[in-house]
Amino acid sequence: MNSTADHPVILRLQTTFERLQKETAAMQAFGTSGLVVRVRLEGMDQEILVDGRLQDVFWDPRPGRADLELYLPVDLLHRILMEEASFRKSFMNGDIRSQGNVFRAMPFAELLQAARSIYQDLDTRAP
Repeated sequence: MNSTADHPVILRLQTTFERLQKETAAMQAFGTSGLVVRVRLEGMDQEILVDGRLQDVFWDPRPGRADLELYLPVDLLHRILMEEASFRKSFMNGDIRSQGNVFRAMPFAELLQAARSIYQDLDTRAP
């Protein structure tokens, strides 16, 4: 999980996903979906690839097709993880754009739900 990004939210996300993989069964549960989700953070040169098949997270652009691609601002992802915004409502409002079957986003939303407590507990400053 290496990235050249030094944005505080990205660093916090990296730590969150590292801990999520080590300390919870959430990534294994996501793995049963077999989904590959690419998250492109608008306004930044940052991509997050969550690969359910490998149960791993990649922080640099990866070739290949994802089952679902999400496009959202980094501050919205931060607000979702801080429970200041709803993943579902953000989709419905058009704040999150997507390519692929949106109905397949539920396993990813559940993974984000599991990540929230870790993300919120990290001692870093919000953007």
